[in-house]
Amino acid sequence: MKNVMACVIATAFLMSGAFDMFRQRRRTAILDEIVQFVRFVESELHFRSPDFYSLLDTAKKQGYRYLFFQNDKIITDKFCPSEIKTDFYRFTERIGTTDTYGQIALCQEYIERFTHILQEYKVKEKNNLQVNGALSVLGAVCVLVLFI
Repeated sequence: MKNVMACVIATAFLMSGAFDMFRQRRRTAILDEIVQFVRFVESELHFRSPDFYSLLDTAKKQGYRYLFFQNDKIITDKFCPSEIKTDFYRFTERIGTTDTYGQIALCQEYIERFTHILQEYKVKEKNNLQVNGALSVLGAVCVLVLFI
């Protein structure tokens, strides 16, 4: 019974670490997809100058995994950090509100902003993945050593 309990607790440590690592990677993937989306919008505006609704229709066909299109709005995944979500919603609300050159300048501003944040997230993700992985394995090993 004692060994089973030790294995269950050790598995809980490992699963907790794995979930935290999954969450970190997903946040970075969401931010990467947001950068790709803003670059897509800039490219579309630069070469085609579509109206907002045809831009949304074209974006829907791109197959984004973490961005969802509902009722002419673009919604991010639930794991998206709130500060990124707020900035992204500000960006999407301003699409189609000025002329083409203003929209391209807006896209360039947000590409720069999100790219900078993405680079910071990648550095943090690398460090956090190593720490989370090591701590979850260490916790599991400690539990097994203490109980067995």
